[in-house]
Amino acid sequence: MRIIKYLTVFLISLLLADQGVNLVLERLYAQTMTGQSGGKVNYLLKNFDHLSTLSIGNSRCAHHVIPEVISDQTYNLSHNGMTLIYHVGLIDQLLRYENIQIDTILLHLEREEIFGEKKNAEKDIQHLKYFYNKNPWIQKKISGLSRFEFIKYFFSTYKWNGKVMSVVNNWIKSQLLNAPPPPKGYVSNPPSGRDSINVSWDYQRLSKIRGAEPGEHLAPEFKDNIEYLNALCKEKKITLICFTSPVYQPVLKNRNAKMDNYFKNLSVPFLNFYDINDDDFQSIWLWKDTYHLNSDGALLFSKILRRDLNQLLAEKLNEKK
Repeated sequence: MRIIKYLTVFLISLLLADQGVNLVLERLYAQTMTGQSGGKVNYLLKNFDHLSTLSIGNSRCAHHVIPEVISDQTYNLSHNGMTLIYHVGLIDQLLRYENIQIDTILLHLEREEIFGEKKNAEKDIQHLKYFYNKNPWIQKKISGLSRFEFIKYFFSTYKWNGKVMSVVNNWIKSQLLNAPPPPKGYVSNPPSGRDSINVSWDYQRLSKIRGAEPGEHLAPEFKDNIEYLNALCKEKKITLICFTSPVYQPVLKNRNAKMDNYFKNLSVPFLNFYDINDDDFQSIWLWKDTYHLNSDGALLFSKILRRDLNQLLAEKLNEKK
């Protein structure tokens, strides 16, 4: 009986501690306005109730798309290293459960993920575990990662696993140091004197990998996520536009008919800039490495993206007349 009593007291204490720590972290998280552990999302929701364009993707989108060039009401909600399932989950949370209106979603994609060359991409949904008990789609995807995944979320604090220091650090920056967040989410990559050296070294290192043939078929996981997002955007009457951004001197020309036909059949506009035919992008001085433009290159690319985006939206408007 004594063992049962001690065990009961221990479990109750553990649950109370779990709830207490979770409450503290929730409050810190809600006050965070910078960083990629919720800060970019919080800043967006606090400062905008309407966007003409939301650009979202990985670090290439974060560094390549300058919101002010696209339009006055554009926000760049990109997160470094994240793949499609993460972006779809975050968009799902915004459109279904947050108070924000979006006209157009500009979704950045990578060839490697489209053709299933990026392994374990589906695990990126774990980075949205904060929304596990708030979003059924995210919960379903996380629970599908393993048979007993749901057990971890019995404790409220599990959603902070691996993020405690980031949340505290970003709260200090936001509330104590008043560190300004990136303007409208854009992360600038200023040019430096070492850019040409970095690009040359990176190009030689990756030339064999980038010369490999792409997969024969579009990845099933990619299609499932894109088609879910497409249906969601249609439901919310939002225009979805997908795009790729340039790489430095691509060895493999990426104009893949299967990719173009897939998006055409979905009635989703697809802008493929991977091997853009523009001599300016062959200049080594526009790049930080072979996959990331510096701020000079980003300005040039954003202007081209704005031109093609405006043309697409004008065509869609004419179709409705």
